[in-house]
Amino acid sequence: MFKKVLALLVVHVMILGIFNLSAFAVSSVALTDDESLLVWYDFDQVNGIQVPDKSNNGFNGTLYGGAAVVDGYLNLNGSGAYLQMPQGISPRLTSYTVSMFVKPRIQSANTFLFTLGNSDSTGYIFFSTTNAGNNVKFGATLTNWQGEGGFSVPSPFSTNDDWRHFAFTYDYNTKTVICYVDGVEFHRQGNVTVAPVNLGNTYQNYIGRSQYSPDAYYKGMVDDFRIYSRALSANEVAELAVDLNYVKDSLTLGDLSQVRSDITLPVTGPFNTTITWQSSNEEYLTSDGIVKRPPNGTGNVDVTLTATISTGAASVTKEFTVTILQELSEEEKLEFDLDSIVLEGNLSNLRDNLTLPKKGTEGSTIEWRSSHPDYLSHDGVILKRPEKGSGNLEVTLTATAYVNGKSKSKDFTISLAEDEGYYGYLFTYFTGNSGMDEQIRYALSTDGFSFKALNGNDPMFISDKATTGGVRDPHILRLEEPKDGYKYYMVATDLRTATHGWTNQNIVLYKSKDLINWEHTVVEIAKLYPRFSTITRAWAPQTIYDKDAGKYMVYWSMKFPNDQDKLYYAYANDDFTGFESEPQILFYPPDNNSIIDADIIPFNNQYHLFYKYSGSSAGIKKAVSDKVTGPYTDGNKFYQLTTEAVEGSGMFKLINSDKYVLMYDVYASGRYEFAVTTDLENYTKVPNNAALLGVRHGTVMPITKEEYDLLNTLYGDGFTVEEKVEPILHYTFDEIEGTKVVDVSGNGNDGTMLNGATTQSGKIGNALYLNGSGAYVKLPNDILKRTRELTVSAWVKTSSSIRSQRIVDFGSHQDDSYIYFTTSGSGGNDGYPQFTIREFKRPSGESRRVSATKKIRDNEWTLMTGVIKYNEFDGTYMMTMYMNGERVSRWERSNVAPYQIGGLNNMIGKSLWSSDPAFSGYIDDFRIYNRALSPKEILDLADAPLMIGDSMSKQVKQFNVVFDQTNNTIYLPVKLGTDITNFDPEFAVADGVEISPSTPQDFSKGPVKYTVTKDGQSREYTVTVSVDNNPVLEGYYADPEVLYYDGKFYIYPTTDGYASWSGRSFSVFSSEDLVNWKHETVILDLPKDTVWSTGNAWAPCIIEKDGKFYFYFSANVNGGAKAVGVAVADSPTGPFVDSGKPLVNVSPTGGGQQIDPDVFHDPVSGKYYLYWGNGYMAVAELADDMVSLVPGTTKVITPQNAAYREAPYVFYRNGKYYFLWSQDDTGSPNYQVRYGVSDSPTGPIVGNYQILFRDDSNWIYGPAHNSVLQIPGTDEWYIVYHRISRPDGYKQIDPGVYNFGPGNHREVCIDRMYFDENGNILPITPTLKGVDPFVVNTISYRSVSSLSSGAEIIVDIEFPKGSIKTDTAVAIICVYDNDNKLISVKTQQLEGLIGEDTVTKTITYTAPEEVKAGYKFKLFLLDQFINLKPLAIPFTLNAE
Repeated sequence: MFKKVLALLVVHVMILGIFNLSAFAVSSVALTDDESLLVWYDFDQVNGIQVPDKSNNGFNGTLYGGAAVVDGYLNLNGSGAYLQMPQGISPRLTSYTVSMFVKPRIQSANTFLFTLGNSDSTGYIFFSTTNAGNNVKFGATLTNWQGEGGFSVPSPFSTNDDWRHFAFTYDYNTKTVICYVDGVEFHRQGNVTVAPVNLGNTYQNYIGRSQYSPDAYYKGMVDDFRIYSRALSANEVAELAVDLNYVKDSLTLGDLSQVRSDITLPVTGPFNTTITWQSSNEEYLTSDGIVKRPPNGTGNVDVTLTATISTGAASVTKEFTVTILQELSEEEKLEFDLDSIVLEGNLSNLRDNLTLPKKGTEGSTIEWRSSHPDYLSHDGVILKRPEKGSGNLEVTLTATAYVNGKSKSKDFTISLAEDEGYYGYLFTYFTGNSGMDEQIRYALSTDGFSFKALNGNDPMFISDKATTGGVRDPHILRLEEPKDGYKYYMVATDLRTATHGWTNQNIVLYKSKDLINWEHTVVEIAKLYPRFSTITRAWAPQTIYDKDAGKYMVYWSMKFPNDQDKLYYAYANDDFTGFESEPQILFYPPDNNSIIDADIIPFNNQYHLFYKYSGSSAGIKKAVSDKVTGPYTDGNKFYQLTTEAVEGSGMFKLINSDKYVLMYDVYASGRYEFAVTTDLENYTKVPNNAALLGVRHGTVMPITKEEYDLLNTLYGDGFTVEEKVEPILHYTFDEIEGTKVVDVSGNGNDGTMLNGATTQSGKIGNALYLNGSGAYVKLPNDILKRTRELTVSAWVKTSSSIRSQRIVDFGSHQDDSYIYFTTSGSGGNDGYPQFTIREFKRPSGESRRVSATKKIRDNEWTLMTGVIKYNEFDGTYMMTMYMNGERVSRWERSNVAPYQIGGLNNMIGKSLWSSDPAFSGYIDDFRIYNRALSPKEILDLADAPLMIGDSMSKQVKQFNVVFDQTNNTIYLPVKLGTDITNFDPEFAVADGVEISPSTPQDFSKGPVKYTVTKDGQSREYTVTVSVDNNPVLEGYYADPEVLYYDGKFYIYPTTDGYASWSGRSFSVFSSEDLVNWKHETVILDLPKDTVWSTGNAWAPCIIEKDGKFYFYFSANVNGGAKAVGVAVADSPTGPFVDSGKPLVNVSPTGGGQQIDPDVFHDPVSGKYYLYWGNGYMAVAELADDMVSLVPGTTKVITPQNAAYREAPYVFYRNGKYYFLWSQDDTGSPNYQVRYGVSDSPTGPIVGNYQILFRDDSNWIYGPAHNSVLQIPGTDEWYIVYHRISRPDGYKQIDPGVYNFGPGNHREVCIDRMYFDENGNILPITPTLKGVDPFVVNTISYRSVSSLSSGAEIIVDIEFPKGSIKTDTAVAIICVYDNDNKLISVKTQQLEGLIGEDTVTKTITYTAPEEVKAGYKFKLFLLDQFINLKPLAIPFTLNAE
């Protein structure tokens, strides 16, 4: 019987090697003799079309429409297949339970899994796996659909699911339906009044179809289907989700006939089962798997191992016979170990590193020596290859085995392959089905897996000859030999789906000499070849060189009306502009199902044709032929390593390797997956998918170092820009030649006045006048092509500030990436200028927009300046806007550089969007710089002599500076450690302006007056400087999680500053004092490090358990829904490894979002809990592995009578469990923290008290989404939270108008948290100052060689008079093992530290049982006010 793995399983890697999880079908042994079992189909046998009812009640099922029992399960094809159950079931059901294992392949809406009824208008009960909006639906009615009661909630199923257990119960008394997936409740619904008994004796009782004929049939598998005539309990449902016989049958220990070493015995199994072991001979094999071999000459020993597999009270056993071999003699050990060496790889043409064993099975030590260690190291690593064309190099590897001073050697001859001459990989692809998606893009990689888009993921060129306006499915090929200078061919589908749907008749041929410039020819198949005049599509062409014919063969799929897609081919003509003759059939599957997206690769003297098969089970198949033109033999095997829908397969060889990569487009999830093979039959999935997401069908070609560098220099990160002080374009509008606007920068970037554009008297000489009726200036194409940074500046005088009228617009098309500068924004920002970048088809797909905090005045000259500056720290871009030299808005973290913008329609005064109004007014002194101008340079341009610009001091926290040019006040927050008694703000002023004072000033006594003077005029500013520790992190971050570990504090925040909260990665920051924070690293990048999520990296939490760090986070599941994931590391700074799938992706309430996890260790029970939820608060117990939940423990504990929104946080203090949460919206100034308490970590929660709220007096808004820090061993508490960025994140700029984007410009702060004598949290006022530095000093670090279990360590610490400012401190003793892993912590409160003389305190530490000799001991002294440096306090150390 063929059985499957349930998706609920989380099995350790060790267990995966011991359980053969694909060898059996799933069916529970639980509750099979229950008297209430009414119907039971286990699908282990079928009699014709009859499926026996194993309950012995005679309700045998009947198969219809192609339904089949295959390998022990019911297979339904979604095209009319179903199972019908007989009459007589419904009259026996008041309360009832339906249970089954399912493996859905979800398709269209209204896909019915199960139903009992009479017709679609006279009553029925059903469960649908797919309803509108990807919901599941339960319904019950006595009439038709209009009378249905039940529920529709987000689906827990997806097309990539393996087997899941599904059940629902109905209690007739409470009228409640409870649904379970994998034994865990995911939804309950009350007030369901219709039971089966109310429907009479139903006759339309189905698995896989609806009573309503237009509804979709279920597509997928079903197993172990049961109906019980009572509502089972949650524990009973959980039992049904477990199959002990499955665990027993799949449990294997490998070959036990010749055991030489210890055996790994699993203690847990699938379905959270436990396994215990018993040995029949503990002398030679213990119950823990420890092997002791019989002495040499005494013979082998057989031992019986018995496994007992348990869940709850149920158990099964399985016996294994183990033969333990006797010890060998030393000579036999040497010979055996050398003869056992098998070097994996192609030793006659070695391209990949070798893994050389260092230890023999019989215990010998093996050393290796290479005859050419400069090419192939003694460790088997290829350090250098023979140059291309020089031939292979023969290398001898000598293995020498040693046992007790005796040795023996063996030689292995290796032929090291010459270098193939390639350096990297070029990926050509398109991105989607709208706008400019259907154009060709490039991406580069050096490893074949992690690709980085070129040209900002914008098209490399526009295929303007394509008859439909778009191209898809590009395939690129290097010619065998250059021909007439051409080195590369490419072919693509001529199709733009937005205008032509999925119908086309043409393909496009390309050829190039340099990979940059391509010549296009369209092959109009239907017009050229009358036999093909009626084809409805010609898709996914590719090219291969036919060595037998000496020609290039193009092959693609075509479809005639009322026929399937089939594969055709034709030879290209000599100049690759068409075909030699009419296309011929190449291949189609034997069952005549559709074939598309073919890719042929030569391998071992055969041609392997991979293709997308579209039968009842779709996926990537392969056919093989001895000739490229066929005939091909179909292998009838699927090769993709995913259950999601795929297409667009391609195969390429890794450079200097014998490995090949199968890539395929997981198109519904917007990503490519990769699998590696050496034989084109057996594959290993690459764990980290391509870093480039949002890509569609494309192909990969190896390229040389020169080709890689050329593309990277022109379109990638490798380009350099010559920064110029002068503009790269400068129009004064004083030099006009006809309609030509002369570029006075000398760079020749002249413009063209069109549609009535003229010049008139302006701000400085003449100005451009645009009449508002379509007049504009056309700028040169690609003006930003070599520009990483950008400054655009112009004097503007509007006749009327109309929404969306452009000063300038850079781009190619309204559906492509662009930059624009407008005098008046949209979306509630009328009259406020905007500076915008749109990221077209990047992972976030959002605009980056800065909106001014002041309006432009019509009929007045205003200098408008937009700046884009590159941030070396994280590779993003800062956008800033100035008006008359004053900074009026800023946005951090745009992902697009100016050079990545398309550049075919760059215009002054006109929008790429035809519906936007034309500019009306004057523009003068228009400039473009390829660098970010400084605030001083912008002041110079602005002719604003009496203005102080930005402070240029590096001590200033620039994001929080308050410039009030109206009231002439400046507030400068500075970093901790700044000497404000002698501080120079380094203000920017225009040329010729004097500023006084010009020397450092003392700001500690209050504000200082500054005066700027020019030409006898002056202006006075009042400047305040304050050491503000809040925010603690520089830049935009939110949702902070705080951790204290091993003498350091860590913060794990959401990376903010992205529109729509679209950040994709998590970082960690560390501090030793809670004030000075260091960015450690990016610990998780969702597109690179997970296979299930691409973005919206939100609200993490972390906990340490047994030396492992478990990082829980919110993210978008591929496809859009929110879920909670988990990653694991050995260090608080990573690297973190994702578990591979969401931990929580179904709402227990049917609504809200699965976000904002919090993890909590209960000190009372020792259990670990996970909390989460937006719109609800849920809790579940974490399993021992910390990456799965204990089934049946999920519980909704939303605080009653409270406006709970999100962000639960739980801690324990003095016998109470404190539950904190956030109320209102993260973009609201009223976002706040509230709390309640409970006597249990799972509620109920009592109370609804506000503790953290806005402070309008200091412009602090939206302080919430917090975590809490307790200093170990003390009652000292801190709250770590975010606020809307101050001052500009939430600032009223007109009545009812606030500046843009408060919800995604947030910053992390820390304040103290206090309790009253009754344990109530006192209200917290968010501060600018934050907290004082918390000093954690390392007093000593010693290794105690005699340290062992039970030993005492005595530490004497002396506190000299005046050495400490507080009377109390906390000592923390940590013990580390030989791997520096923390295994023991002890804290001790030290009091009475201040005295007239030296105070001595003694700490006594007794080593616990797990301590061994050589372990290290480390002592920390913690106090908020301590002023001593490490080792400043003397002490003595004794070990007894």
